[in-house]
Amino acid sequence: MILLHWAAPIATLDPFRFKEQVIREFVGPALRLPEVQSACRRLYAAKQQTEVWLNLFLSSEEAP
Repeated sequence: MILLHWAAPIATLDPFRFKEQVIREFVGPALRLPEVQSACRRLYAAKQQTEVWLNLFLSSEEAP
């Protein structure tokens, strides 16, 4: 079950560098938060063509 799906659109002349910046400045620090680590069992982060994705998943035992 997905706890969170976050997609940040990328609209810049230098999408590669901006995607790296989003990963470094948002995704990495968010994944280090104790609240995220305790609630999340799996994650998926990806640099897509026009977005950066972050998906956080609950374990199947915790799903309603």
